[in-house]
Amino acid sequence: MNKIKHVFQNFSYDKCDEMARYFEFMALKGWHFKGWKIGMEFEQGEPEKVCYDVQVFSKGDEFDMKPSEDALDYSEYCKEAGWELVDVRGKFCVFRKMREDAIEIVPADEKLENIKQAIKEEAAWLIISVPIFLISAFLWGTGMRNHIFDNERFLIMITSMAISFFIGVKSVGSYLHVRNDNRKLKYGERPFYGNRQKYYTTSSIGVDGKKIAIVLGFIGEIVFCGIRKDYIIMHLILCAGVALIITYILTSLLRPSGKSVKQNATVGAYVIWISISIICFFAGSILGVDYDIKVAEKDVAKVQSEMPLTLNDLGIEDHTLQSYNKDCDSYGFEFSYSYELYYDQDVNMTYCVDQSSYNEILKRKWSEKVRDMKDSVEETEEELENVTKQWGATEAYYDGLQYCIRYPEKIVEIEYSEGKLTNSQIKAIREKLDL
Repeated sequence: MNKIKHVFQNFSYDKCDEMARYFEFMALKGWHFKGWKIGMEFEQGEPEKVCYDVQVFSKGDEFDMKPSEDALDYSEYCKEAGWELVDVRGKFCVFRKMREDAIEIVPADEKLENIKQAIKEEAAWLIISVPIFLISAFLWGTGMRNHIFDNERFLIMITSMAISFFIGVKSVGSYLHVRNDNRKLKYGERPFYGNRQKYYTTSSIGVDGKKIAIVLGFIGEIVFCGIRKDYIIMHLILCAGVALIITYILTSLLRPSGKSVKQNATVGAYVIWISISIICFFAGSILGVDYDIKVAEKDVAKVQSEMPLTLNDLGIEDHTLQSYNKDCDSYGFEFSYSYELYYDQDVNMTYCVDQSSYNEILKRKWSEKVRDMKDSVEETEEELENVTKQWGATEAYYDGLQYCIRYPEKIVEIEYSEGKLTNSQIKAIREKLDL
């Protein structure tokens, strides 16, 4: 049985001739192109000089993973011209020369026109990416202050900007190449689409910027979550990552085809992705994945001494800390942390502190926090004024369960399951949290 090799080499449509030369190079080394599965699949055989031609099929679709009916009809025409279809992926059609007297598949000007059309359709992503870039830039400059403590939004924004930049640079580069090729045709010179001098090895690995950006985004999220010990988000990200990887592998191996290639591929991918996400989530639940940090009885005093605030600080010592959860975000000009403390007898306390020396940031953050709370607050303005004075704050709200307090450089949310806090407890909180 012959050996099989999978090579992850990436080519753009304006490098179709370079792709053909790559297949010829591999054939001279004894590796013959069989088609696409997980990457390009090559089968080992005798070193041989084989002539390939890679055409950009104008009726092809980016989602085509197997030859469509139009591509098969096109291949019959090419077969009469002396070329055998090897495989199809997207708009790429790979042909192997069958006869020495094989004629040119399409005229030079038609080939260039097909490449132009493919690049235009691929560059349509720019229509989506430019608004994403502009929105990202807006969020970075102004609206970002609304989400300044949210690492997930921050990472999504940076990833969107990176992908937008990559697609923009790639589209401009492709346009310049095609423009230069068009000039060559006008002067009677036959253009070569790609780099004639590029050196390859039999294990070449190409670079796909979009896939790399997605992978780096996932890795970045996992690193952030690991640093912050945010195991719930980490679990969801890992589930999504596993689902995407399995979807990619299955769609590559199964290679859906038929009259509606795009529909089969996209529907299949989403069904697989959703199914695996649900399975991973419930598997974590069944296996008892616990995102809270358990506290051993012997470690309670040590753990509590490392926390900004505990029930002991409020003079409540008849409950024992069982577990907790914490979250910390830090940027160059703001800091946020939150704790969820779970005691015995279903008693708990949670608090969150957002801190920044930029007043405008805190104002926007405050408006978000109290937007929903205002509707549920039953106290009169006079009572709310008393709550504000009680906390020595700029502004404060209490909805019967949760306090939300604003200071010049801090916003504090605190909730105690046993009810309203006394003046002495509020004083202790202010001292411990430096309010």
